[in-house]
Amino acid sequence: MEFEEILTTILSQGIPASTVLRAIHDGLVEVNKSSANNIRSIKELEELMVIVRKAQGEDTSSPEVVLSRGGRANLKARLDEFEARLARIDTEIELKRPYRETKTKTVVVPFKVETRQDSSVYTTDSYTQQKGVDGSKTITYEEEYINGESTGRIFNEQITSEKAPVNEIRIVGTKVLNPKSIRYIRFSNVIEDPREGRWAEIEVYADGRNIASSATIKANKNSSIINRERLFDGNKGSLSTIVKGDRTPWLELDFGTARKDLTEIKFSLPAGITFNYLVIDISPDGFNYSRVYDGGRTLAKAEDYVIPPSELHGPAKSTYTDFANQNQVAIGGNIRITASPIRLYWDSDRALSRNTYQSGLWYNRGTHKVVNKRTVNGVTVYGLDIGWIREDDNR
Repeated sequence: MEFEEILTTILSQGIPASTVLRAIHDGLVEVNKSSANNIRSIKELEELMVIVRKAQGEDTSSPEVVLSRGGRANLKARLDEFEARLARIDTEIELKRPYRETKTKTVVVPFKVETRQDSSVYTTDSYTQQKGVDGSKTITYEEEYINGESTGRIFNEQITSEKAPVNEIRIVGTKVLNPKSIRYIRFSNVIEDPREGRWAEIEVYADGRNIASSATIKANKNSSIINRERLFDGNKGSLSTIVKGDRTPWLELDFGTARKDLTEIKFSLPAGITFNYLVIDISPDGFNYSRVYDGGRTLAKAEDYVIPPSELHGPAKSTYTDFANQNQVAIGGNIRITASPIRLYWDSDRALSRNTYQSGLWYNRGTHKVVNKRTVNGVTVYGLDIGWIREDDNR
């Protein structure tokens, strides 16, 4: 049944048209009062009521009287217009009706940095004990839209999953480092494999710059260096070689003057070559040396070995006096006995003078700790934990 027929039926029951329109009006107000967008609809209905009333002339006669006066056609036109406007209003209301969409987002939770001071760590050796990792939160929510555009209103927001961040822990050293005066840096090792005199790269840093190539390079008197420029060319695949004249070859960097700004030593060894008792010593004068690296028996892995400031300027691993500038064995270090038998003396004087009284022959080869050392007139003797030996006997 069309709207006109419904209205005609109602009016035929003797109910005044103004009452019917008021009821329609009140009903729509009740339905739409929760929406701010319906104010316009209410005004439209009020205007339509005025139009219908004028058409009827506020006639309170029965519907039959109104219709008999020729008002039927006029009323139908007004009612058709009223119905069309209602349709348009309903469409507009539907378009502006808000709706919600469920969405999910992931939010990064930044990690925090925790700083801890350590009085046993040098200031130059501060480090990150634990790396920080960001966490995350997954949030589900409803977002309001009208006509495809967001109103910016969010509802029912909740966290559905969460991963806690891992805080970063930084260790800050507070121990003060007193720089040493360094002029000479000596690299040496005991030979077993003829390839052990090969080096891939040597770097020495001062104020962040590699100054190794500015040093004068020399080897012990029984050795020589081939392709020394390859020590500093940055190419770890091109090797420099020491030609050995004895069992303890070394090469030494001389910076010309003692300096306190050296911060790091870095060196690389060829892969697959065994270095026996690889050591690094420093000296301010070429006479008194202190050990900053004692690698023991080291299998090179074509990687960088770094002597940090705390080791370069920290307590020496051992010290010695290099009187003859030949065979360097540190007090507190080790010497290998290769001769068998070797003459063992009870004291250094007997060893220097070759006084065999109270001495004997010793057949035990191997490595022994050096507790003392003397050089007189070019003769060097070593005090071991079991007696004294002459350097020239150990060949």
